[in-house]
Amino acid sequence: MEPKFKVPERPSKLAPFVDKLSHWLKVEAGKSRKQKRTVKQLHADFVILGYEGSYGRVAAFVREWKIDRQRAQQISGRGVFVRLIAAEFVMLGTSLPPEGYPAEDLLNVYRLRWQIELAFKRLKSLLGIGQIPTRTERASRSWLTAHL
Repeated sequence: MEPKFKVPERPSKLAPFVDKLSHWLKVEAGKSRKQKRTVKQLHADFVILGYEGSYGRVAAFVREWKIDRQRAQQISGRGVFVRLIAAEFVMLGTSLPPEGYPAEDLLNVYRLRWQIELAFKRLKSLLGIGQIPTRTERASRSWLTAHL
């Protein structure tokens, strides 16, 4: 069922403040969690500037802004991990001379070393020894012995 009358297009009460709100949100995004203003605080600041619209409209804009920003970050590659093997090449750097060290052997050693690193990481996580709370060697040995 279609409406019998055409709803006139009216500019939103938020429209004159969109640029300012977007700027504020960009600034707030760079702050720590405790320093950020809440949406209620942002709305109160807009009321002081002459905004006569509702809090809900500001909150809806902020939600949409956050979703758009998150989507833009994903598209730009930030936070996206790409496996080099998908590109059919792996790039490793070494200070070893090329003579006497075939690339295939270096790659196999690197893969083995990486598996060892992952095993140590998993072991540290399981034992809860990610960070040793002491500074001296003697105290560190005592702490590790107690946790093993």
